[in-house]
Amino acid sequence: MGIIADNDPVQVLEEVIALSNSALAYSYLGLYYFKIKAYEEAIAVYSRAIESFKEEPYFYASRCLVYRLIGEDEGAFYDYQIAKRLDFNYHSVLEWQENQAELSYFEAENLVIQELESTPKELSTDELNSLGLEYVHCYDYLKAIELYTSAINKNTTGDSNLFVFRGSLYLKLTCFELALNDFNRAIELDENQTAAYVFRAKVFESYRYSEKALNDYAKAEENDSNSSIVYEERASLLERLGCLPEALSDFDRLVELNPDDFYVYSLRADLKGKLEDMHGALVDYSTAIDLNPYYSDLYSYRAAIKEKLGDAVGPSSI
Repeated sequence: MGIIADNDPVQVLEEVIALSNSALAYSYLGLYYFKIKAYEEAIAVYSRAIESFKEEPYFYASRCLVYRLIGEDEGAFYDYQIAKRLDFNYHSVLEWQENQAELSYFEAENLVIQELESTPKELSTDELNSLGLEYVHCYDYLKAIELYTSAINKNTTGDSNLFVFRGSLYLKLTCFELALNDFNRAIELDENQTAAYVFRAKVFESYRYSEKALNDYAKAEENDSNSSIVYEERASLLERLGCLPEALSDFDRLVELNPDDFYVYSLRADLKGKLEDMHGALVDYSTAIDLNPYYSDLYSYRAAIKEKLGDAVGPSSI
């Protein structure tokens, strides 16, 4: 009703909000103010929505975009951090938006784009796929989606990878329904498509369908028990759900698969700290530092663990 209201949907949407505190009504009202460039009003609507829906990343991301438009960098950064923490997919869409001003520069510097775009012949499926990937690197996700769609239409046999590629971009843009359709199609074409299960699990996480997400991670693990991304993503979900011992099991497997990667040790160390295993956390942070002594944050994290263990001084040398 608010959308089709005669010229001014504000009154109708405010009535809906007053009656039912509808998240959808807040989103439409904020979008209306955004479209008419009433940015302060849009910020006020998103702020009201956040008071009622503190765990909904959409409102933080929307307010972040408006703050960026008016040059309120501190507020934009704060909202970005919260949106990203609540749903990491919003990191991708906000990063994409931030890089839109640089698209022409990125694409002009990309030799593959210049070569393939200048060819007079019709591009093959493989060439469309390659060109799409280059546009992804340049943050032109919309152009990449267009190219993957052309490749899908050209490929008569049904390549599940093409649906995964396009779906992953829809996911980056938080177009969750479009992403879900592509991942479902990829799985229909190839039930062993591990990436499709992982990405679909990410969609389910965004919808708060935790059980469905865990089922998809289990299927992905069944298809490929050596896929690091399965254990990293599932451990992250389990940690958010408060299933810390189960998350630790996945991090143990992640370390087993990547024994030379400092990052996986730091992930496990953080979880061990939450499990009050301070000695285990200290060992993992020390291993991470041995593998990457130039990452300064690791020393800060380890210092916090040492402090909890009562070691305020530490060794005389690092």
